Amino acid sequence: MRVLPILYGGLALALAIYVATVLPPRSIVIEAGPMGGTYYAHATAYAEELEEHGFQVTIRSNPNSTTIIDHVNDPAEGVDIGFVAQPADSALTPRVRVLAKIELQPLFLFYATALGEIVSPVNLRNRHIVLPPPASASAIAALDLLAIYGVTPETATIEHLDIAEGVQRLVDGEVDAGFFMLASENPLIRKLASDAELAAFSYGDARSIAINLDYLSPATLPAGGFDLSQALPPGQLDLVGAEVQVITHDNLHPALALAMLDAMERRHRAATAVSDAGQYPDFTGTGLPVLEAVRDYQLAGRPWAYRIFGSFWGSLFDEFFVLIFAVFLIVQGERTVKYLFEGLELIGLWAAGGVVDRQIRAHAQGRRPSALSQISLELSVRLIDRVSVGARARARLDRWRQLQTQNVDPDQPEK
Repeated sequence: MRVLPILYGGLALALAIYVATVLPPRSIVIEAGPMGGTYYAHATAYAEELEEHGFQVTIRSNPNSTTIIDHVNDPAEGVDIGFVAQPADSALTPRVRVLAKIELQPLFLFYATALGEIVSPVNLRNRHIVLPPPASASAIAALDLLAIYGVTPETATIEHLDIAEGVQRLVDGEVDAGFFMLASENPLIRKLASDAELAAFSYGDARSIAINLDYLSPATLPAGGFDLSQALPPGQLDLVGAEVQVITHDNLHPALALAMLDAMERRHRAATAVSDAGQYPDFTGTGLPVLEAVRDYQLAGRPWAYRIFGSFWGSLFDEFFVLIFAVFLIVQGERTVKYLFEGLELIGLWAAGGVVDRQIRAHAQGRRPSALSQISLELSVRLIDRVSVGARARARLDRWRQLQTQNVDPDQPEK
């Protein structure tokens, strides 16, 4: 007798464990670039959106942004979301998946106006140049670009500093030029653009640079793109930049992926100084594999269960939808079969009653029943007797239950 409770308890425990495994995690780790950088600003905006979905977000700052992809790829690091702008080889990071491309970050070059007009990066030879930390995407892109023009650590003074410190050194006139790959809306870029002692460089050969460095793309920042009221910049800037991708690992929960898609859509769908409205987020041409949940989102949109029940309960309903639907079909099928047999039984009783009536009339008229009539009568009698026995048994059971409540012996004859 104790087997069934143990069995039911085991099934309930197994179901509870399974439910716990299919629910999305409550916490998420985003690794971004240095504080003050564009990656960190994006991560902060994502965190606000994710917290509205019920997730707890931790943001890690990493000044060497090119190592973020390695941390996302390594399960021991515990990083769920990251950013990548440098070339990446999927064979070296098999666990990494792309959520979307979110923006094009120009590689800005600002230089001191005291140098006179710079017509080419060649003019930066023998100058003091500041770059972000050496393992950042900005520094790698800047060094690759400078190398094309023969500007190397041997032909110029190149110093790597934290972004905020590098910007301040340039503003203070302690260095001649600086490269920063940041969004055009970044406060540090606006600070440099508004400094009358500094000028933003326009790459006249941006197309050729992009041909030589295929991970960079040409971009155009229109006159007034920094500040229209102050006409900054005073003319159009031809730039090059890298498209930033938001990356994750291959087992990110679909609920978390959908919440991130909402966050990226809210953050990046508007126009910027170098992109059109609706251009980002973009799911094409990512290079790295796209997360499966994102491909499903592209094909069918956000699942209705998530829209109605939210991230957590929606994911549970989505997981058990097939089982719930199967149970619904089984229950409805069982009821349908039950009603079908009851209907057939009623039709059979009606037909059997007709056979008996015909036999009664034949007997009253002195006619002998035919062989077919005899068979029909036999079948009718069996059907009526079977139903009658069932009815009598149910009546007996009902009487026993009634007497039990009155503590009366059911075998005692009624008075």
